[in-house]
Amino acid sequence: MKKYGKILLILLPFFYLILGFYFNQVINMFSVRNVDPEYVYLTNGLYMSLGHLNVHHIDNPGTPLQMLVAVVCRIVYAFRSHEIPYIEDVLMNSDLYLNMINHVVISITAVVLFLAGLIVTRLTNFLPYGLLVQATPFYSQITYDIIGRLTPELLIPIPVLLLTIMILKVVGSNEKKFSFRTLLFFSMISGFGLSIKLTFLPLLIIPVLVIPGYKDKGKFLLLSIISLFVFAIPILFDLVFFTTWMKDLFIHSGHYGGGEGNFIVWEQFFHNLRLFLISHRFLVINWVISLTLLFVYLVIKRKDLNKRLLYGLAGVLIVMLSQIIIVSKHYEYRYLIPGLCLFPVMIILSFEMLKRLIHFNKIKSVIGLLIVAGFIGGFQKQMHSIRIRSNHISNEMKSKMVTKHFVETLEEDAIKLITPSGYGCPFHDFSIMISHCWAGRANEIFLPVYKKLYPDTYHYFTWEMRKKYWEEYHTSKITDTDKPVYFYIANYSPELVNTSLSAMLPGQNLDDIKKELIFENTNTNEKIFKLKFR
Repeated sequence: MKKYGKILLILLPFFYLILGFYFNQVINMFSVRNVDPEYVYLTNGLYMSLGHLNVHHIDNPGTPLQMLVAVVCRIVYAFRSHEIPYIEDVLMNSDLYLNMINHVVISITAVVLFLAGLIVTRLTNFLPYGLLVQATPFYSQITYDIIGRLTPELLIPIPVLLLTIMILKVVGSNEKKFSFRTLLFFSMISGFGLSIKLTFLPLLIIPVLVIPGYKDKGKFLLLSIISLFVFAIPILFDLVFFTTWMKDLFIHSGHYGGGEGNFIVWEQFFHNLRLFLISHRFLVINWVISLTLLFVYLVIKRKDLNKRLLYGLAGVLIVMLSQIIIVSKHYEYRYLIPGLCLFPVMIILSFEMLKRLIHFNKIKSVIGLLIVAGFIGGFQKQMHSIRIRSNHISNEMKSKMVTKHFVETLEEDAIKLITPSGYGCPFHDFSIMISHCWAGRANEIFLPVYKKLYPDTYHYFTWEMRKKYWEEYHTSKITDTDKPVYFYIANYSPELVNTSLSAMLPGQNLDDIKKELIFENTNTNEKIFKLKFR
């Protein structure tokens, strides 16, 4: 490969790296804006860093991200003063640790992007294909919402890129039978993808179609299950819960295995499907073009088929369709990310079919020009999306930080009654409470630290309609004290104030509470009251 080719292959990974660091800095404080799933992974990763694999959170399963959290937390702590114990330092400075973990995830992905582009270029001897594969993370509209955060979806492009390489490798191979090594690679990639997020499951369709022979297909599936258990060891400690949760996802119509046991609500399904088709015209049009091309290829070249090319593209199209169906069942855009990451390989396989249908000496030049044209149009669209998301997050954080700065002026020994919105709070106490809720058996170790850091904090979770606290609860601990008592409420309304205080102060007559408004953020609808009890 010429030197200029390698230089071009550096550009997109470098752009992704800078973009990730930028959005991370725009957010900066996860505790103020994003506690779910950031603090879920921080807590379980922290527990894993102590040598425990039986973590509480295995739903996704999300194990690779938890392992990264564990490793990075240990490395970062090695750089810090050891006057503060390890667990305490991580929880006290959680935003610092989370930012460092995000930087590591972004850096790993950028390296994989570069290597994937390099390998694909060498496999196909065509630089535009390598560049196209490097655009894998950019086909999802949610990229700029999550790239600066810490979510398992950030890792999804990695197994998809590895799968893309394997697809292109076997399509261009003349081997009649796959070697065990090839089957193992497909299985390890599948197990790794599933261990990150179970939404990767439909992508197993592609190897199943491409791998010849039922015996080898069976080997692949068995090895994939074994690989999942290797990459996601924690699920073995609670396999009954994991399998039950997976079953509920399929048989219930609600999110996270909830809702009625009717599998699907058709009215909601068709509404979500229409919403998707309208908002993703470009993807739908290209999917239809690729499907048409596949049928034309099947008819015209039926006596001279490259079956792996045919099955590869068919598998990609089926996966993308299945993920559209999944998203229509539960409209969560992040469920579509694995399918969207397949867009480059769909285009490459479609172009490869086109080359076999059209015998034209300059066809590679035409394909190259089409890819370049797509990059130019796509870049303009991406920059527009980047500016919109960047501006939105910047304004949101600017507004939220006003409350955060005021909270930092309150007395350290004050009693705090907190009614948060659910995804962030100016009180770091809320982040620690979320950690506590997701710690599971780790609370045997963490709970004393939680109590030490924030001993006088009480929460009311509106989405659960429950109060949350560290130890035995007595209203008198709040009402019969000389310490200042503050009440913070997000999404303020008089009704919510009464509901929250009634829950956090059972038995207390609300008319006997004097509420002095000491802070109001009209942009975020947050208020802070100083309470006095008559």
